[in-house]
Amino acid sequence: MSVFNGDLMIIKVGSTQVAELTNCELTASTNMFEVTSKESGGKKEILAGNSEWSATADINVDFQSSNWDAADMWAAWDAKTALSITVTNGVTGDKQFAGTAYVDNVTYTGPQGDKASGTVSFAGTGALTISTIV
Repeated sequence: MSVFNGDLMIIKVGSTQVAELTNCELTASTNMFEVTSKESGGKKEILAGNSEWSATADINVDFQSSNWDAADMWAAWDAKTALSITVTNGVTGDKQFAGTAYVDNVTYTGPQGDKASGTVSFAGTGALTISTIV
């Protein structure tokens, strides 16, 4: 068994890694809708609706990185730019996920006596594909 190493998991925008990444998450879900009727025998019935996906990156705020940094996040959100993103660990033979997404939320936090941190959320549009890293 080959466990996906969380330390290696990153998000790329185009071919550039999200800068100062401390945590990342990929979520895929399907909306369910209820079709229970009086003929369901008292049991809830559902059907699968539309599927959706999203990704989230937690970062140390850096506005001057050569990678995809906090300034790039803000610009993509402000311009409502469709981005090509990949969630990967870069290990040949492992799986990676790719799709097109928009930045739907950017948060920067600056606590007293600590580093500034942030979160950027990507809302997927269309299919999320899985492929083998070559």
